[in-house]
Amino acid sequence: MDSAFFIGMIGFLKIGVDKDKQTMKRLLAAILVAVFLLSACSAVTGIEISNTWTRPALQDGNGAVYFLLQNHSAFGDELTGVSSEAAQAVEIHESRMEGDVMQMRQIPSLAIRGKESIEFGPGGYHVMLVGLKQELKAGDEIQITFISKIMRTCG
Repeated sequence: MDSAFFIGMIGFLKIGVDKDKQTMKRLLAAILVAVFLLSACSAVTGIEISNTWTRPALQDGNGAVYFLLQNHSAFGDELTGVSSEAAQAVEIHESRMEGDVMQMRQIPSLAIRGKESIEFGPGGYHVMLVGLKQELKAGDEIQITFISKIMRTCG
């Protein structure tokens, strides 16, 4: 609940306190408990994928997806796969310099410790879309499902 809205509700309730102070106090207490419980429910837990983006790519070509992977849990997990209807195959990749050459390789999984964040970006980890079934243009949206060992699916 927005704090400005909540403050406005408290101000509104105080106006009617003169009629039945006991009832209004109970109502105010119930609202405070509800706000507390709702704020606890809105906290992000487990694995979160955010800040997703990709560059434009041609149909039948390949594309890379970048994002921030966050584990809000105190426990470790492992990204074990990705899937999407937008491509023939979807793979977790890692790019890194080996000597003077940038090498890219598919990795079967990626461990993420509790409370850890991993940035998927150019020159590092990324999700590779192999054999795109459609052209990717600015503003397009595609569905990608992330599979982890503990949380199962996300996306």
